[in-house]
Amino acid sequence: MKTSLFFIGIILILTSCIKEVDFRVSEVPKQLVINSVLQAYQPVKVKVSGLQSILDTTLLFIDNAIVMVAEEGGNIDTLSYLSKGNYESTIYCEPGKAYHLTVKAEGYPTVFAADTVPYKTMIKRATMKESMTVDEDGRPHIDYTISFDKQTSSTNFYELFFVNQWKHDSMYVINYESTAAGIDPVILASGTTDYNFTTYLFNDASLTTNEYTLAMKMVNAISSGGEFKNPIVTIRDKAHAAVLRTGSRAYYEYRNSWEKHQHFKNDSIQSGDFIFVPLMGEPQDMYSNIENGLGIFVAFSQDFYLFNE
Repeated sequence: MKTSLFFIGIILILTSCIKEVDFRVSEVPKQLVINSVLQAYQPVKVKVSGLQSILDTTLLFIDNAIVMVAEEGGNIDTLSYLSKGNYESTIYCEPGKAYHLTVKAEGYPTVFAADTVPYKTMIKRATMKESMTVDEDGRPHIDYTISFDKQTSSTNFYELFFVNQWKHDSMYVINYESTAAGIDPVILASGTTDYNFTTYLFNDASLTTNEYTLAMKMVNAISSGGEFKNPIVTIRDKAHAAVLRTGSRAYYEYRNSWEKHQHFKNDSIQSGDFIFVPLMGEPQDMYSNIENGLGIFVAFSQDFYLFNE
């Protein structure tokens, strides 16, 4: 009863404080917005759009840009335009190589970016079994372990997640098991668990041994997902797998900023969500490594371990 009265009080306070104000947006600068995530052994793909006002709901795709990629070692390619601001290269990303991006479009400053595709961190072995512990409904948790070797003496950056994937018509249904009842100490030491909900981002700065085994106790339930054009696990249509991505520092910074952004925003227009307004965090600036523009040009490699073999 007290809880109900508390929430009713919050709603009354918030609704009684509503006041209409003029919202003026300053002139939006002419800037290109780049979205490109490089994956090892996949072609370079770049999406080009333009910066818009928050009041503009149209999609400003740039279809006449000159998009060039230079690969470490001498290969240079001008990307072909596909549709809706998407450009694709004949160059396939190779681990250990740096890629330099240049994008030119009439009326916009030329933008530049660069990143290096990291080498894949191999999953040496992994296990999945029912836990001795249970959730609040009495269902057993799932205990996972994932063993890998630290690649270099410097700090490396990772993303871990567990997926169930199957093909439905021409699309892939991909669901994430991302609610944890127990999180590995290395992930906790990375300081990212307050806002990571779909995947787990971490670094190996706290590791003192070359080989390490992550231990995760997961709630036995799907927490998010949807239908996607491309699969995560590429060798089969149906899979239950642990996925370990090794990212560049830029990839890691981008994914962290994205997860914070998703965690702290409340973009629902439903009046029932007014009670959550006091629980919102500070707005999160999105990471960008685009010179003279906005967006990302980042890279990762991934390995996965199949549990339904």
